[in-house]
Amino acid sequence: MKKNKQNKQAFTLVEILISITIFSIIMVSVMMIYVTATDISKKYDINREMRNNIKSVVEDIAEEVRKHDIEWVKSDYIWDFNFTNISWTRLKVQNWPEYRLVKSESTLTCEDIKNICSIVKYDNSWNEIWPLSNSKISFTNLSFNISWEDAIPKVTLKFVARAAVKAWIRSELAEKTKLIFQTTISERALKVK
Repeated sequence: MKKNKQNKQAFTLVEILISITIFSIIMVSVMMIYVTATDISKKYDINREMRNNIKSVVEDIAEEVRKHDIEWVKSDYIWDFNFTNISWTRLKVQNWPEYRLVKSESTLTCEDIKNICSIVKYDNSWNEIWPLSNSKISFTNLSFNISWEDAIPKVTLKFVARAAVKAWIRSELAEKTKLIFQTTISERALKVK
């Protein structure tokens, strides 16, 4: 009587370990590609948000300056209970709004990456406040300077914009998005006849 031997093929422990190692290398590579692609996508979204917010801020200020002229620019200093000196610059347009930097939190500084600061517009009665940007962008180092060239007042607007640290962005990525912005806005041009 002949025994029928069946050739049972099975994986050896070494083959299984090699397979797991190769699979792990492939998965790590895929995850690295995914994280890199996500960071690139976030950077694109951040840049788009920053461009839109900066455009909104500058267009609003430029429109009011050209319509109503510049009344004054002031630098203020505030002393808080911790004896910290905080300064900011304000721009006032004639008979209309005032622009300044406002913190959304009760913290002392806009320099902290976790704080969100917005450029806002106050009406004459200080009853209405209009934020000029959304909560995805934070501003620091806002300054307004007036200069006179050819009898036309011009205001130079400077600020630093960065992505606000929220659930949608990591603080390391927000630190890399700082943008220093400066532009000059002039009142309406004098008409020469």
